[in-house]
Amino acid sequence: QLYRKSKLGLFEMAVKRADHFITVSASTKNDLCDIFGIAGEKIDVVHLAAGAEFRPVTETEKTKIKKLLSNELNTELEKYLLVFSSPDRRKNVSRTVEAFLRAQGQFCCNVKLVVVGKPPKNDRLFMDIIDGKVKKNVVVTGPLDEVADLFRCADGLVFASLYEGFGIPILEAFASGVPVITSNCSSMPEVGGDAALYVNPYNIESIAEAMIKLCNDAGPKERLVKAGFDRQKNFSWTKTAVETLKVYEKVVSIWRRRGGDG
Repeated sequence: QLYRKSKLGLFEMAVKRADHFITVSASTKNDLCDIFGIAGEKIDVVHLAAGAEFRPVTETEKTKIKKLLSNELNTELEKYLLVFSSPDRRKNVSRTVEAFLRAQGQFCCNVKLVVVGKPPKNDRLFMDIIDGKVKKNVVVTGPLDEVADLFRCADGLVFASLYEGFGIPILEAFASGVPVITSNCSSMPEVGGDAALYVNPYNIESIAEAMIKLCNDAGPKERLVKAGFDRQKNFSWTKTAVETLKVYEKVVSIWRRRGGDG
């Protein structure tokens, strides 16, 4: 749906030749089974994790970081929602921006939307925002090398993608003590569990309502932050490495039983 078939040629060739698969989510495993007809026993799921640099900070530290970020981005950052963009339209940034523009009149305080990353290709709304024609409390930073500080001070992550193989930013937000709004499709519920606020990514009103709820009601926010901390404990890079090694050992063992000698 999102890519021309010609771009999938090398991938499809690799799929046909592979003896075994590691996917980063059960959702991706199901897609491989359904779309490519791969037997489930040939696929192992190994989840990813957030980096150690994603951690919560005190209110005093937040004040200092926000001052630095405000100077760096040349805009006053007090309360803001964080969203990531890319030229790939599956990130669904334009609907997220439209939802924010629709919701901002109902926020109980001044909230900004900070958009990090390259803009989606050929997207008129996003180009108009960059050009300042409809820009209102939408801050477009472009690509950034470091985003941990933006996570730590955000009032929420809006990750309303149309599709994700995993969704590491969800865990990065959890680890930073930031509540998450994310999509109710593909791998995102698998990663977010009961610790996220879910939306229909194709429905602008659904995204807008979640933003309003998160910014105006402290109760859900506090619950989501606590649940996010608990949820992200289930994921670690050590666990990823150990489980990956187990898959390698299993596949080598199977190969040897079939007559391999090296």
